[in-house]
Amino acid sequence: MALGVCLVTTPPAQAAAAVWRPEASPVDPASLLAVTGIDRHTTWAVGVQHTQAGKATLETPLLLGRDDRDGLGWRRIPTPGDQVTGSRLNAVSAVSPKDVWLTGDADDTGILTEHWDGSAWRTVSAPVQPNNGAGLLGVAAVSTTDAWAAGWATADDESGDFAGLLDHWDGTAWKAVPLPAGAPVAVLDAITAVSSHDVWAAGFDRSDQPVLLHYDGAHWKQLPEPPIDGLYGELNAVTAVGTDDVWAVGRVVTSETDSGHALVLHWNGVGWRQVEAPAEAGPLSSAAITRDGIVAVGQDVTRERGIAVRWSRGGARLQTLPAPVNGALARPTGIDLTAGAATVVGSAFSPETPLPAPLLLTSR
Repeated sequence: MALGVCLVTTPPAQAAAAVWRPEASPVDPASLLAVTGIDRHTTWAVGVQHTQAGKATLETPLLLGRDDRDGLGWRRIPTPGDQVTGSRLNAVSAVSPKDVWLTGDADDTGILTEHWDGSAWRTVSAPVQPNNGAGLLGVAAVSTTDAWAAGWATADDESGDFAGLLDHWDGTAWKAVPLPAGAPVAVLDAITAVSSHDVWAAGFDRSDQPVLLHYDGAHWKQLPEPPIDGLYGELNAVTAVGTDDVWAVGRVVTSETDSGHALVLHWNGVGWRQVEAPAEAGPLSSAAITRDGIVAVGQDVTRERGIAVRWSRGGARLQTLPAPVNGALARPTGIDLTAGAATVVGSAFSPETPLPAPLLLTSR
């Protein structure tokens, strides 16, 4: 797989800006980490609920859902993992409304994963070495007998280093899959599947360089480091239209004093190329496919506002995202586009409250 080295430039976009509307959450305080459309009308968001207990803050997994046909807004959906203290739900992926996976962090019994079959929940622990920290940060469900999850685990050598983690669901159990030989992967933040024989995982290595892994149906391979216009970088999200149209977004550091700018990479079936981002765009956390490009969410370079950036044939356009409370800082972490509707989730931080409020925004 060849890698391109040129920086793709784009002229200013002329499309009308989207109008983002905050929506109420049934749970507060909380942080939402990922979102997906279960069908054309139903959206699920996952994350963590924060509960103050004296001087301590308890964290428990959280699932919210919304059906745009009932007019009731977002509601909490109970799952068996709700009582797992010290854990959270990091990712959600759906084959259909009767086949949905949630993945989270590890406790003493393994990594929390939950499956919905349309009528009942099932908790299935993914394997992890005893006494090792671990978490599955991304999940991509292909079919009832085929799902992939990616994340991190504490290295087995007791060095305290992180190692990337790949797990596969075969219809019976989650099984750990070895990383490509010699791959110094620290964390895999995201995973997406075009098909059962075309899967991408993205993250960063121990030298703080972007990492891209590809599965061809038989083997996982690490691609050479993608070209970036900077010193260091990480990839936080990966999404695909097809075999020859894959996008990855994250952060690139251009100097030793830089806190990070937007990193956008595109795969055209032959090589990866860096796509130019607006100068004021900071680290990007999630991306979704549009009809002629992508839209990604994250923060600006000052970390003082949440942003959405849309790349299309006309170029790139940046918008500031509203916070649910005046004066709060919006930190978006997930975006979904389903049936012409966009949903952004994340957290909102206010100087007046010690714990974050959930961020829920919608647009068409």
